[in-house]
Amino acid sequence: MVTSIPGARTAQPARLFGGPPTYQNCLRAIGRILDDRSASNLMVMETADGYSVRFLPSAALEPRMISLTYLRCQELLDLSRSHRGCIAERRGTPSTFIPSSYEDVLRAIGFEIDRLGLRWLGLLEVGDAILVSGLIPLDHQPDAALAPFERAFTEEALADLLVEARGRRQSAA
Repeated sequence: MVTSIPGARTAQPARLFGGPPTYQNCLRAIGRILDDRSASNLMVMETADGYSVRFLPSAALEPRMISLTYLRCQELLDLSRSHRGCIAERRGTPSTFIPSSYEDVLRAIGFEIDRLGLRWLGLLEVGDAILVSGLIPLDHQPDAALAPFERAFTEEALADLLVEARGRRQSAA
């Protein structure tokens, strides 16, 4: 079903300011936070000014919720760039199906959904997959009608995305 939302903004939310953080970069920043907290059971919802993220930190009985503005995502990315090349202990994800860290996996998913032009991201870790939903423009035009989008990234699909991502980074180097 094709949907056009009356009064909905036409600009992609993750692209609000010049040189904006893409989904790839915002999800990478979110993933780094999750890895640093050895989190699991992820849920991300895009909001009008950023993201709401719910997760379960390791050894915690209650989930935690954080909000990140687009500006804060950019600040986190700038901070992580300044630490590139430094050796630091990273905890990574305790997830049983994610083949790497949340940072790597979410960055690869972000690249894919940026390529599709997705808007209004919803992301949920369910069982042995990460479910991504949102709206995509028909005909790949910025002001086209929007259609619902949903895709489950299984362990195998995530492994394939990571291989492609590593290939892109190696060819760029």
